[in-house]
Amino acid sequence: MAADRGMASAQVDLAIFYMLGRGVEKDEAQAFELFLKAAKQGNPQAPMNVGAMYLTGAGVNENYAEAHRWFLMLADRGDPKGQFNLAVMYANGQGIEKNVKEAARLYKLSADQGYALAQFNLAMAYLNGIGVEIDAPAAVRWFRKAAEQGNADAQFFLGIAYARGDGVEQDLSAAAEWYAKAAAQGMRKAQELLAKLPEEYRRASQR
Repeated sequence: MAADRGMASAQVDLAIFYMLGRGVEKDEAQAFELFLKAAKQGNPQAPMNVGAMYLTGAGVNENYAEAHRWFLMLADRGDPKGQFNLAVMYANGQGIEKNVKEAARLYKLSADQGYALAQFNLAMAYLNGIGVEIDAPAAVRWFRKAAEQGNADAQFFLGIAYARGDGVEQDLSAAAEWYAKAAAQGMRKAQELLAKLPEEYRRASQR
């Protein structure tokens, strides 16, 4: 079997099967061992899984220090998901001293590479002044980038920005459009706010 012979890509594939219980009995501990072996052989996909499993305690004892080490290694390589996960650890103070400025810096690095979750978190940072100065237009800019990639939370907050004229010129048609996109993904709050808009704007969003 390729995974037994140490082929990293095959180890990752088998690890995923164990994680999901696809074709084999679900075994997160076995999945972790395979991801770790593959990571040590230089597989580019495996380190993210190793870090995530240390972070959540899936298949291995929860270990924030190890999660930080793996995410830091990825972030130093310029990996946007690694930058994002490391930012979340700094934002929450998970195993390290809470540092919202460092979190914002890392979100920006990841967001600049097009990672939608980082774009949304960076927008929230600008909206609320967490680690950066409050900057409503910047928040709108990053909400839009994430929203255009289909992030429902970003679509919702972009709708709010248009509805209130916060960081962007008020535009109820645009608000309805973005609420509708978020609502289509099952977001109840977006459905509720869309329903509160005047009927002509609701109709326009359905065209």
